[in-house]
Amino acid sequence: MLKRLKIQNYALIQDLNVNWQPGFSTITGETGAGKSIMLGALQLLMGQRADLSVLRDSESKCVIEAEFNLSRKQIKELFEQEDLDYEVDTIIRREITPSGKSRSFVNDSPVNLSALKALGSELLDIHSQHQNLLLASADFQLQVLDQFAGLSQALDAYKKLYKDFKKAEKELAQLKDEQAQFQKEADYTQFLFQELNDLKLEDPEELNELEAEFNLLSNAEAIQQHIAEAQQLGTHEIHGIESQLSAFEKAVKEAGLKWEKLESFGSRAESLRIEFQDLLAELERQAEDVEANPLRLEEVTERISAMNALLVKHKAQDIAELIQIRERLSSDLSGAFEAESRIQQLESDLAALKNKLEKEAGTLSNQRQAKTKDLEKQVLELLNQLGMSEAQFKVQMERRDFTETGIDELSYLFTANKGMQPSNLVKVASGGEMARIMLALKWILAQHKNMPTIIFDEIDTGVSGEVAAQMAQLMSEMSRKTQVISITHLANIASRGAIQYKVEKEHGEDRTHTRMRELSADERIVELAEMIGGRNPGEHALASAKALLKS
Repeated sequence: MLKRLKIQNYALIQDLNVNWQPGFSTITGETGAGKSIMLGALQLLMGQRADLSVLRDSESKCVIEAEFNLSRKQIKELFEQEDLDYEVDTIIRREITPSGKSRSFVNDSPVNLSALKALGSELLDIHSQHQNLLLASADFQLQVLDQFAGLSQALDAYKKLYKDFKKAEKELAQLKDEQAQFQKEADYTQFLFQELNDLKLEDPEELNELEAEFNLLSNAEAIQQHIAEAQQLGTHEIHGIESQLSAFEKAVKEAGLKWEKLESFGSRAESLRIEFQDLLAELERQAEDVEANPLRLEEVTERISAMNALLVKHKAQDIAELIQIRERLSSDLSGAFEAESRIQQLESDLAALKNKLEKEAGTLSNQRQAKTKDLEKQVLELLNQLGMSEAQFKVQMERRDFTETGIDELSYLFTANKGMQPSNLVKVASGGEMARIMLALKWILAQHKNMPTIIFDEIDTGVSGEVAAQMAQLMSEMSRKTQVISITHLANIASRGAIQYKVEKEHGEDRTHTRMRELSADERIVELAEMIGGRNPGEHALASAKALLKS
């Protein structure tokens, strides 16, 4: 319930602070006094967008703050969804700065407008004339029937199943799209993979090794020729280097025998000869590994060419990257086969879900159908109380495709005149009739649902006398279940409130402002008398006012 409302610097309101009571309260005041201004401020708390025109003083910020007691409202889950701290006494505040910036807070935590709207819709139900358009909403019509029939839990179970169904349906569609896209590229992907797979790449260093082998094979004859030439120069019997080094060693050693300073030179000459002989032997061994092999050269050349072609084709840096590309292509191909299997499984799951959904939707539809006559009877009884004794009201149900609320589409059919065939309510009901029908439906909802605070904004327009008294009776009955506030211009409605507030204008020296205050018992008599007999009411009007308060 709404406990407190504080408004600062909003339109004609300079500073307003009102404490509210549970049950049924009424608000009265002259036309133009500012009752609609207060509703506008409350709508800002419900997430309506704001602009600078709401600022009374363009150099000061506007603040609208309301405190709600949530002890009877089970909305902890909503607080959790919006990541807000839950408090039994929750404060919602909206600020509009002179720069045009708007900020919103719930228990001092900043929130965005979507969160404010979600929370506001659970805390306040402002019923003004334009809200009668809700009657044109098939969702609202269905909501009334479901609440009346006590189908909240059954509907929640169906919604969960529907959500699972839509999720599976979306996943299947996405998988099929991916599969279709893959199929368009499947042949080329298979070709690319096969091309790489046929090359049988395993060693990342293979290309380097092949290039070294290519260099050897392509120069084999020249290498053999140079080795043979070197061997000839080294081993020639007369002029060979080996013979010359032997003679050189002997001469140096002989000199060392004659001059000890040269003695070490002989050892060095010997080492030189031995090293040369080792070199000749190693050349001979290496020559054995050099063989002209045109066949192998052709094989190596072709493999190097194939590798380089794929490196260019795939814009790869090296063989290691080509191996990675091959593995990725292999994975893509495997994934396609897995996706096909997954599609088959999802199709099977979806068929099972659909069967279950059809069963649940059918059960829900049957339960609704079973309660339509009772709802029609209840609405007609209430309309009869509200002065529409000849009214006819019908609930028409038609089947449609699966939606979040089932397979039923409702239409409310109505006529206020005896002998007339009921037709679409929105097309045939007048504004006053729509208001009374909406009041009846809200009364029904209040009996079956934990409703938010309901504010009726002049729902009594166009009615008077006994009809107004019956309206007041219905609102009073609703207030036993939820807090009800009625903005009214009729004394016999205003008098039924446990508390009555008055909205009035005050004219200061330089500006006019709106204020609202709770009326005392004596002030209520005067206010009601003025509503009955105009300003300066006579004894008859005062007596009537007293009688209304006692009734």
